[in-house]
Amino acid sequence: MSSAATQRLLNLKAAAVYLGGVSIWTVRALVANGDLKPVLLPSVRHPGETGRRLLFDVRDLDAAVDRWKQ
Repeated sequence: MSSAATQRLLNLKAAAVYLGGVSIWTVRALVANGDLKPVLLPSVRHPGETGRRLLFDVRDLDAAVDRWKQ
């Protein structure tokens, strides 16, 4: 099984840990403010809709950190 560091998509909790141990509520606020964009996979049960689970691309998290450093 892969560790979170080698996975491309991270769930909400893993993304919070990846960002330095911030709370999941901080990650949710970053999404609500448009600072982070989650990956929404297509729903298997309802074709044409997206699932509700928030996943985050590690590349997007890295890019966000780079933007915040400037």
